Amino acid sequence: MSVQISHSALQAAISKMNMAQKEMVEGLTWMEKNYVQLRETLTGETRVSWEDFQAELKTLKTNLNTQYETATQTLQRMHARQSEGDNSGSRVVRNAQGS
Repeated sequence: MSVQISHSALQAAISKMNMAQKEMVEGLTWMEKNYVQLRETLTGETRVSWEDFQAELKTLKTNLNTQYETATQTLQRMHARQSEGDNSGSRVVRNAQGS
């Protein structure tokens, strides 16, 4: 199975990931600034301390950054492998034609 990723497609994907990352960080910042309105958890429990909320946000931010870095590195590795395969294939064809 072959996956073709052009350089421009890679750049577009990274650009979109950058925008998504920025929007998620902005969302987390908004949550941090609006703690009072967000005291109710999804389970209906009430957060009782700012520190617990800060700990939740810190975990979310860390996970977000880790996932973003992993996705970016994966895209770059896929593109590098494709380029390497393209170059290798070109050499084989050239060698075969030269024989």
